Amino acid sequence: MERMESRGFRPAGPLLDISVLTGKVMEVQLPHWVCTDDVPESLKNFAVLHVNDCGDVLEKATRVTKTHVGLAEPVFSLLGALIHFFYHPRISCNTLMYYQPKTSYLKMRVYLIPPDPALKQEITLRHDSQDPNFYEVFIENPEENFNLELLQTHSEKVWFCEIRKDDHPKAGSTEATGCSTETVTVKKEEEHFVDKHRETLIQRVRNIGPVLDGLLQKKVLLEETYDRIRSLPTSESQLREIFSCLRAADDCKDIFLSILQEKEPYLIADLQRKC
Repeated sequence: MERMESRGFRPAGPLLDISVLTGKVMEVQLPHWVCTDDVPESLKNFAVLHVNDCGDVLEKATRVTKTHVGLAEPVFSLLGALIHFFYHPRISCNTLMYYQPKTSYLKMRVYLIPPDPALKQEITLRHDSQDPNFYEVFIENPEENFNLELLQTHSEKVWFCEIRKDDHPKAGSTEATGCSTETVTVKKEEEHFVDKHRETLIQRVRNIGPVLDGLLQKKVLLEETYDRIRSLPTSESQLREIFSCLRAADDCKDIFLSILQEKEPYLIADLQRKC
């Protein structure tokens, strides 16, 4: 990263290790997290970093979309998208929250990081030289729900999250037991809570209507998908279709879990105790 900064670039996407076993690839599209509306002449200001055993090379991008940088007839090894360092555009970020369980207070570290899987694997989550690289939230007696908001220029709300006291059941008591919802949703590399208990949820959740309403309100489901699932004859078939729609989207599964915690609190608490 330091070497790229010395050459006037900074990371704009994850570094990917790509191999092609057979055939020839005409173009590779590398994901980036930059809002291209803020970058004039995007094609000139993006580049592709190519790292091999001999060192690193900067290559010109052949096209730029809102989500990807294209490179024609690539030679594969480690590839990643870069952008000129003197631009400071808006970027997409994931929000990760960590807290220490079994304490009489609640202290959270809130990280904003680009959607790079490699960064999620490091507890320090370093992306730049900012120190510290997290926001700290401290509540001495976490007895009530509270909201976290991220504002841009003190006005535009770009992110919002409600933290319920049940989301951190181990905080506030040194004797509490059970699984933490925050632990489930933050550790993305582990099996998600709803996937782990998929069959039990399908068998035991009966009041599907409020769950579907919540998924529609949170924009996890589109209107036509909502209507199609509502038309299915049994609660089991409706839940199986919900799981099919969620697939690998962990953010959507987090929302699904929060709705289940609200609509089926006793069932979720029972499953958490068994973790």
